[in-house]
Amino acid sequence: MPSWTRIFLLWCFAVVPALSQPVSLETETIRANALLDSSKPADRAWGAYLAGNLRLEACQGKIVDLLRGATLLNMAVVDGENYAYVQSLLDALIQLDVKLDKDDVLPFSTTWPAETIILLARQAKANEQALLALRNQRLTYYEWMAIDNLLLGVRSPQFFVETFKKLPAWYHFTVVDRELKNGGTLGGMDGELLDSTRDRRFPPGFPPAAVYDFTLLHAIPVRDAVFLADGPQVSYYRRLPIDRAYQWTREDHGARRLGSGYGGYEKEYLARLSRYEPDRIEHIFHPSATLYWTGAESFSVQVKSLMDGQSIELQKLVGDAQTNLRAQFPEFQIQVKANFYDLRDDKTTPLPAAPVRDLTLP
Repeated sequence: MPSWTRIFLLWCFAVVPALSQPVSLETETIRANALLDSSKPADRAWGAYLAGNLRLEACQGKIVDLLRGATLLNMAVVDGENYAYVQSLLDALIQLDVKLDKDDVLPFSTTWPAETIILLARQAKANEQALLALRNQRLTYYEWMAIDNLLLGVRSPQFFVETFKKLPAWYHFTVVDRELKNGGTLGGMDGELLDSTRDRRFPPGFPPAAVYDFTLLHAIPVRDAVFLADGPQVSYYRRLPIDRAYQWTREDHGARRLGSGYGGYEKEYLARLSRYEPDRIEHIFHPSATLYWTGAESFSVQVKSLMDGQSIELQKLVGDAQTNLRAQFPEFQIQVKANFYDLRDDKTTPLPAAPVRDLTLP
């Protein structure tokens, strides 16, 4: 039988119920297992596709074994045959709601980060360390958010410490020698994003498996959204089937982030894990004061006193988080910097050097 005829028939069995009688799961399980035992990757991909679409739970073990055997394909060229094969396996395992051992799925995290996160989320508490490790690789904005929300959900002490260390702490001082009538503002960007919008095509002969990504609920129809985890922005994922022409187009929300980031939600995560208000977190990490210049000595005394108070607040925040999370954090260090904004009319006497403190916590 020509290959395309066989593929068309498999498509009909997987997607369109027979008109004259209901699909027999027993028959389709036999068919799927036969395809999964094939020596041809395209046939095995069709077997996984059939099992996933018809929720053939009896095929789970065989698909897991095939995924384990595909570890060497973990850096497959996107949309090549090896990629389409692995994608079919991951798609089936997600549809079958399989709880995988982290060691079975982590090898695929670089090429298939969204699918890896979804599968690890099935046992988020047990996979806490794996999720933390994933945060060290390049991720899209929504992939970052999904992992961080999962770690928030399991109340991860290590996630709190890592977030605390990543959020820069400073004390901003405006220095004047007259009444200040107009203030200024400072701002910045959180990282650079790369655009990766493109068309994609799977090789001929492979099933129309689906790819996955994360998004916001308001960006897609509710029926297409699957809840993953709560957080400052709730994480949803969606399944994007490849059409019969093996082609799909989408805007990639998240372009790969250069370096690590939290999407600007560090304060919200710290607040939820410590039961503080986000505004209080902001005040503790980034307080500000206006100091009237009367001389270098008195200025330095004021700066030291205010920064001492900030250090006490930072230590209290860590202590309260330990109590809330019922955990003892390992000792860690952060730097607290003073920023001077010199608005004096008379700058004859230079400001003292801005102090930098190494603070050991907890």
